[in-house]
This record gives sequence, C-alpha cells and structure tokens, in this order.
Amino acid sequence: MLKETFFRLLTNYTADSRLIDRLWNEIEEAYSDKKRHYHNLTHLESLLVELNQVIIENREVMLFSLYYHDFIYNATAPDNEEQSAIAAEKSMLQLAVPKPVIENCKQQILETKSHTTTGDQDTLAFLDADLSILGQPEDRYKAYTESIRKEYLFYPSVIYNDGRKRVVHHFLAMDRIFKTDHFYEKYEVLARINLKNELESLNKMRSEFHLKTTNEWCFVIEDDGDWHEFFHEATKLLDNTPDIEKTTYYPGFFDSGYYRFYYKKVNLNLEYDGFSGLILKTIPLASESDVIIAREVYELLKTVRNNSLR
Repeated sequence: MLKETFFRLLTNYTADSRLIDRLWNEIEEAYSDKKRHYHNLTHLESLLVELNQVIIENREVMLFSLYYHDFIYNATAPDNEEQSAIAAEKSMLQLAVPKPVIENCKQQILETKSHTTTGDQDTLAFLDADLSILGQPEDRYKAYTESIRKEYLFYPSVIYNDGRKRVVHHFLAMDRIFKTDHFYEKYEVLARINLKNELESLNKMRSEFHLKTTNEWCFVIEDDGDWHEFFHEATKLLDNTPDIEKTTYYPGFFDSGYYRFYYKKVNLNLEYDGFSGLILKTIPLASESDVIIAREVYELLKTVRNNSLR
C-alpha cells in the first residue's frame, strides 16, 4: 500500500515513470537504513493506515509530509526535521508541485520537531498520527521503546535513560497529547498509561553510585545495550588512559568479563554479566575519597559509545 500510494500521488504531477521510480527508490533506501529500527518503512505504513481513517482537507500535502518527514534521520543530529523539509522541497520541485503545497508540506514536517503546534486540523491530525504508537497495546509499545533504544545505542544506559525520562515527562506534562478528537478518544488514555509505566521502569535504574550488601560501591553504566561490545570498547579506553594500571583482564565471552585495575592508587573493577549489565565497582569498604576517584572513571566510561563513533 505504501508504494502504490506514493506512485498514485506522483502521477498527479508527472507521467515520467523513471522519475517516479527514482524518487521511490530514494524513499525506500533512506527508510531502510540498517540504523533505523523504528523510523523506517513500517512506521510510514502505520502512519498511512492511521491517516486513512480521518478526514484530511489537503491529502496531497499530508502524503508528501508522510513520506518525507523522517527522510533524513540521524539520531546524533539536531536538525533532522529541517533537513527532511529541504529534501522534500527538492523532490517536489522536480515534480513541479505548486509552491503552496511545498510550503505547507515543509511546515508540517518542521512541526514534528516539537509536537506542540496549534496549527490547522490537517497538521494536527498528521502530528497525532505520528504519535499514535504511544497509545498502542502494551506489547507494541514495548517493541517501540526497544526500537528507539537501538537507534540511540551510541549512548550508554545511564545517559540514554535520563534523556528518555525527559521525553516521557514532556508528553505527560501536556494537557492533551493528542490534539484532534479522533486520536484523543482513540489513544489518549492508553498512551498515558504506557508512558507512566515506562517512566516507572526507567526510574528503577539507579542514577548514582550505590552501596551493595558486599560493601562495594558500584554503578550500573550499561544495562540494556550490547554489553559485550561496550565492555571491550571500555577496556580499550582504559588501556589508553594515563594513571590506569591494569592488574587482571578477562575478555570473557557473551555472558561475562572483567577488567581489574588501579586508578590513582584506587583499586577498581569493571565487569559485566548477563544479569546486571556493565558495572564499575570499588573494593569492599571503600573510603569516601576512593568513591570520588571511582566517579572520575565513571565519567570517562560514559563517553565510550560516543567515542566509538568518531
């Protein structure tokens, strides 16, 4: 349905089948990137299904917005919406689409940046459809949060979870998440339940060093990413850090591993296993100054995934 709808849309503006094929191939390639776990063709298909159930005054604008609103998607970039709007304009100019349609499409795409518009009903419906995943049954919502996590895997859990909590709080603070009556009645209640449940889950991860029953101070750095990859990137970083004196290194397999070392004469242990994720630990009964030194290492290890991208 997604491809057929795109072809029907473009035949309103051109009979050049090669141009239509090329523009579709660009759409398909962009949304099929291996780094896209949620913002992909399945997402576009879901949007189309949702929007086919509501009355849209200018359907052609909405369809162009649908296909191009996530055309540019780089989880590390702050201007995806702006770049996607530019890409939409470039394609629409090749089709000789009237300027008012182009400008309305660009504006709708830009509105997806904050989802706080008070614009026209078409735009509100488009934004509501874009957020409809929030009001899906629990299993679909969980799959959505896992997919978003994968798109931001370059952040360790301790950083990602704080950012995700801010996003969840943003939506929960809205008087209405869904601005149109259709989507409000259909998804508002369940969306708030899903968001509150997610927030509760995120809050279960401690965001500070904590004292274990074994009298070790530890911090969970990574609990829902690729622990094995993170661990080995972390050990490389520690190997190249001044004042690190490695004592024992067990590279492990997919379920465990550890790196024991001294940093500024403080004995520390970086380890992971299949239950607790990746943690940094002190020796039992560490002093307050030891914990301060351990925090320095923790701040260093938070950079592991970002550093691996450079």
